[in-house]
Amino acid sequence: MTGKIKGSELTHQLDNVLNELRLSPTERQLYLLSLSTGPLSVSDLAKRLGVQRPYLYTVIKSLREKGLAPGQGPHYQKTFIVEPPSVILSLLRKRRTILDGLASEVVADMPKYLATYKQGGLKTQVLFYEGRDKFVELYNLILEEEAQETVYFGEVKHFFTLLEEKRVQEWIRRRIEKKVTIRTLMIDDPLAHTIPTDKALYRETKVMPSDLSKSFPSSFQVFGKSLIFWQPHTPAAVVLKDEYIADLHRGIFDLLWKLGREI
Repeated sequence: MTGKIKGSELTHQLDNVLNELRLSPTERQLYLLSLSTGPLSVSDLAKRLGVQRPYLYTVIKSLREKGLAPGQGPHYQKTFIVEPPSVILSLLRKRRTILDGLASEVVADMPKYLATYKQGGLKTQVLFYEGRDKFVELYNLILEEEAQETVYFGEVKHFFTLLEEKRVQEWIRRRIEKKVTIRTLMIDDPLAHTIPTDKALYRETKVMPSDLSKSFPSSFQVFGKSLIFWQPHTPAAVVLKDEYIADLHRGIFDLLWKLGREI
């Protein structure tokens, strides 16, 4: 059984919600005051809020336009009262629907936005991911920021054992759906031969001689304008969001790709 929430805590919580709905400080104060007192005259409200009546009328008009106060009836109203808090919940749900729609559009077009972004002299952004839950976020980020091709170099087990099999298959399905090609250049071992080149799956695979494994103890992956370094011994990864470093490693990958053997 949850404990009771104090009135002051409820007021603070509701004030935060109203702030998220982009209400001004005076609009929030008026709503909370009217909510707690019930119908009051505009003159009384103005006195309690310490504002002039003409200004308060503009605040009341704004609350009505935002759906938080009833519209003025056919006759002159001597008192003012706001809509119940249930209306706030409806407005929040409407806002969430709009934001979710915008987020989906931005995610779909993120590679296009990143293609036009020029880093210039901005510092490199370094992100650290640790644990399987964070890896899910990272895998999702790859598909959000890459529209054409991601490249991976290293041992195959690092790439396919970081997540559960079903999550890996879901990621592959989404990658194919987005038509994002993956080129993988891996140290030669039996597991690498289970994922040969397959144009239908938007996948190209090459292997390097197994005796090179000691020369490349870690793995890296390039996507969008970012670079991932996969830690080989613990579930951890470092992401460098830097277009210059990403381009450098993509160039290194292309040179090594010429030395690989297709499977």
